[in-house]
Amino acid sequence: MITSIFNKTRPINYIILSALLLVFYILFQNADFFSKATLFDWCLKIVSFTLLLGALYLSQFIYNRNNLVKDNMYGSLFFLSFCILLPSIFTNINVIGSVFFLILSFRRLISLKSMIHIKQKLFDATAFILIASLFHFWNILFLIVVFIAIVIHVAFDLRNWIIPIIATILIGAIILLYVMLFEGSLLLFLYESSSIDLSFNYFENDIQRITLAVFTGVSALFLISSLLSYSSKPLNQLGAYRMLYLILLVAIAVFIVSPNKSNSLLAFTFFPVSIFGTNLIEKLDNKWVQEAVILIIVLISLTTFFIQL
Repeated sequence: MITSIFNKTRPINYIILSALLLVFYILFQNADFFSKATLFDWCLKIVSFTLLLGALYLSQFIYNRNNLVKDNMYGSLFFLSFCILLPSIFTNINVIGSVFFLILSFRRLISLKSMIHIKQKLFDATAFILIASLFHFWNILFLIVVFIAIVIHVAFDLRNWIIPIIATILIGAIILLYVMLFEGSLLLFLYESSSIDLSFNYFENDIQRITLAVFTGVSALFLISSLLSYSSKPLNQLGAYRMLYLILLVAIAVFIVSPNKSNSLLAFTFFPVSIFGTNLIEKLDNKWVQEAVILIIVLISLTTFFIQL
């Protein structure tokens, strides 16, 4: 049943996913919020939800536009399922803001394969990553993806290597000005933002450990399947998939080094993992097996979500 609904990109599917995301987003909010929230709090929640919904739709647009998946919405379904599995993202506006701007940067980087407006895309991708690092400092590591993208697609032009540096200087200067005006001490801001914590003792209960294990297992399955089928990908998509693997690797690194860890930081991996999962479903010839794989992930996500309420 699930596969028959999401096996095509239909307007009704966007409505279904939007409604489900809104329901789970509201359900996970603290009960005190609805009785004590100020107008500013409500505005912040609306902006947060809008950015998360935008990240979901933008991901689907990138999947389809770059032919990374067939004409289906399994990727968006997986994205939603991961949000439900790791619902702390619903209360972390910094992570949501980071995810939105990172996906904007991924869109520009993946579209480099068209070889059109290369310098503008490199500038935009760098700028979006720097903006994402305002929400979570260690997202700055995604600048590695920009330079690897240059190696993969446009290393022949020396000027392409200079564009990210110029973008970093310009956007960095604006960020520094903002910090000095609103944060007070620049050194204190950098010290607090750039600290590293390699420990994993952030779990508040066993269900957080379980959801981390489930997400890790599912992601590993999707990744292994994608790596095994890499050689069969069309030649014009190999560069995009190399970047997707790198994005996942950098996202894991951001999670590992970040202080104040929570499962919500795994949201940085949703974009590539959802693509790998969709590719796996597309490879399965048996419709009932497709249905079973998706249903198991959805049911596990729903079960753990309600346990965490």
